[in-house]
Amino acid sequence: MPVYVYRIKSGLEGCSHCRDSFEALQSMNDESLKTCPDCGGAIEKIIAGVSIIRSSILTTRLTDKRIRDAGMRKLVKDDDGRYKDVTGD
Repeated sequence: MPVYVYRIKSGLEGCSHCRDSFEALQSMNDESLKTCPDCGGAIEKIIAGVSIIRSSILTTRLTDKRIRDAGMRKLVKDDDGRYKDVTGD
């Protein structure tokens, strides 16, 4: 679920909770909050930085050489039903 950032609307005083800003964990289908949960003042959703994490395993192909260099082995079943180490030296 995304985290949204809210603060008191411009021109209003608000409380210590909403004056600077606060985060709310909400579903994307939830309606935006309209009032501060502490003081009841009118609030607005603000644009905040987005953090996107990409796993290097998704962007780097696991070749037999990379598997071997990492000290691991890849076993593949051959036609005879035996497993063969395809990353062997």
